[in-house]
Amino acid sequence: MKHNVEVRRWVWQRLSALGLIPLTLWFAAMLFEHRGAGRGEILAWLVSPVAVLPLAALLAVMLFHMNLGVREVIEDYVHNARCEHAALRANNLASWLLALLGIAALARLAFGG
Repeated sequence: MKHNVEVRRWVWQRLSALGLIPLTLWFAAMLFEHRGAGRGEILAWLVSPVAVLPLAALLAVMLFHMNLGVREVIEDYVHNARCEHAALRANNLASWLLALLGIAALARLAFGG
């Protein structure tokens, strides 16, 4: 059973890495395209669905990938069961908290709050 979970995590880590490639390239291209733009122009771009949706996807996939990677490091290098359990819980909490804060920030930008 544990083997299936490990294989599934391995597959998800690779799929999330593949998903990050186009999202990161898009983000880099948008940064390059908006270089020298003023604050107003950047905010006008950020409130459009063309920017908010891919940014939300980038944030979600990046944090999911981060969570899987940090989990792998914890499982490989933390050898005390109690410490490992605490570290895994902290990793999940941090990932969810960052996701909620990031999505809330994007929603605030998109819906003008």
